[in-house]
Amino acid sequence: MVQKIDISHKTVVFITIFFIGLWLTFLIRDLLVILFVALIFMSALSPLVNFFVKLKIHRALSIALTYIIILASITGLILTIFQPMVEESNRMITTFPSTANKLFDILNIDKSVIQTEVSALSRNLFSFTLTVFDNLLTIIFLLVITFYLLLENFMLLA
Repeated sequence: MVQKIDISHKTVVFITIFFIGLWLTFLIRDLLVILFVALIFMSALSPLVNFFVKLKIHRALSIALTYIIILASITGLILTIFQPMVEESNRMITTFPSTANKLFDILNIDKSVIQTEVSALSRNLFSFTLTVFDNLLTIIFLLVITFYLLLENFMLLA
């Protein structure tokens, strides 16, 4: 018994549009993640911004004040952690050559192997720098989107 399967034109068009939509969603996935995180930040910062608005501070200034408070807190935390790390790194850099030579002599490690690894590390430095700046731009973009969402949040509640 032979069965005939009939697929309509509407089904083919629907499946084509569906897969194109999936492909486009895949292409903008980073933007969608940023938007989702911005919505979470908006929800988290909204009570503080509304508190400042209740104190008769303009909405945009309230958002800027909230950003300044949060960025100052993060900067203070980073500086608290960063200063001892810089001091210890400087101490390690000054004592590293003599310690490394002693270690190489004890373990019979060939210094040329380490030199090739260090040269590979310097080649990856450009990629690392590019990644850092990409992430920095993403954070700035996230903060701008959150700013505008907080401004629009006021209009939605009014």
